[in-house]
Amino acid sequence: MASVSAVVYAPDAKTLFSGSFDNSVVGWDLATRRMLRKLEGRAPVLGLVVLPDGRSLVVRSADRALRVWDLSSGRLLSETKLGASNK
Repeated sequence: MASVSAVVYAPDAKTLFSGSFDNSVVGWDLATRRMLRKLEGRAPVLGLVVLPDGRSLVVRSADRALRVWDLSSGRLLSETKLGASNK
């Protein structure tokens, strides 16, 4: 089991999403403490944002990508690679 690297509440405050270094995001029902859905990504999760309508989840990954997931279907909606850093 990989370490959790990011968490975010859904706008309804009934669901929590956790992202991990094993590339996955899990949705949890806070009332029952049961797993609702598991999304399998392509790289370790660094950040999570649930959009205000509660329908989509944005995942920032270690491979410098932002992926948008549809929460009702679990389908990947879009993927954008971030540019090179300015270090």
